[in-house]
Amino acid sequence: GTVDKIIERCTNESAPDNNFVDTFLLTYRTFITPSELLEKLFKRYHIETPPDLDENATAQFLEARRIIRIRIGNIIKRWISHHYHDFYDNDAILHRLKEVVENSFGTTEQLGKSILCLIDNERTNVHTCVFAEDAPKTIVPKSNNFEDFDHIELARQFCLYEQHLFKSIHTKECLNQSWNSKTLEKKMELSPNITRMIKHFNDVSFWVATQILQQKKIETRVKVIKKFIKLMKQSSEYNNFNLCQEILAGLANSSIHRLKKTWAKLEKEKKLWEDYTNMKSIMTQDANYKVYRSVLKNANPPCLPYLGVFLTDLTFIEDGNPNYLKIPDRNDIINFEKMRKVSVVIEKIVIYQQQPYNFTKESTIYSYLERISASTITEKELFELSLEVEQRER
Repeated sequence: GTVDKIIERCTNESAPDNNFVDTFLLTYRTFITPSELLEKLFKRYHIETPPDLDENATAQFLEARRIIRIRIGNIIKRWISHHYHDFYDNDAILHRLKEVVENSFGTTEQLGKSILCLIDNERTNVHTCVFAEDAPKTIVPKSNNFEDFDHIELARQFCLYEQHLFKSIHTKECLNQSWNSKTLEKKMELSPNITRMIKHFNDVSFWVATQILQQKKIETRVKVIKKFIKLMKQSSEYNNFNLCQEILAGLANSSIHRLKKTWAKLEKEKKLWEDYTNMKSIMTQDANYKVYRSVLKNANPPCLPYLGVFLTDLTFIEDGNPNYLKIPDRNDIINFEKMRKVSVVIEKIVIYQQQPYNFTKESTIYSYLERISASTITEKELFELSLEVEQRER
């Protein structure tokens, strides 16, 4: 249906369909702005009594309108509690919301009071998590150099840092492939946190390759690769599949992949080699990441999924389904089935954002991760280093 018909469906007097409402609230930005949605809800709230109704019909209408107004209040509450980011960076819409709630719902009515109370709670609320157990003791490094970082503590700090990036992603960033916008400026406007996470992925994979190729001796190169495999194994035990894929991308870089002598020595390390090949088999793209999806589904939180799979799923849905249905003489009939498919993917992202890791921030390593891009070199420089440490075979 049209946007107005969908809003009617969300707010009608029959039994509410929360799944339908949640799908709409996750995806409505594809069609209208938050301000436009708010005005449409208020317009629906102030639906006028049709003329020429008899007494019985008027009573039925007034009862239906009373229920509709409750539905609208509940949608606004759901909107605030699940998508407050639509309000906190927009003073104008927040002011308008409070103004109309005070005038329409009334500050003394229970529904109006609960909406205003919810706004105040979201504005002041700092979400904290209480853990049943103490966090493991941090392993403090001797210096701020990678070689002095214990791989277990490094894995923990990656979990904390990457979860911070992942939890910053707003649902609105997942719409319309905005992370694929033509300019970086547009990407940062529409999908700033997805863009940051993609950049971090690339930075880490280049950092992995850089750390390996900075070692001139084959023994130290093998040692560094072994450390990355241990880091990847530990990360998989912490369900940080994003870091696992970043490390695998670094190890698959053409400048690393061509180091035949280095890999030949590594293959002799049977246990490590087994861990490496096992991780590759989990994260393989075969059958649309079938194995990884199964592992992720069975992983207990906290968990950091590989964001790229979600973005691929969203791209597939966007490319294969129009926003509006092709109906003769109409261009305003929303393809709500597409919205359902998009919302299923976004809901998965939201679920994995909930449970935090019970680790303590270790300032030396965490600070290193914050500036990890400074520890990388370009693709061209990587290949030049690769040719230095192992020349082409003649």
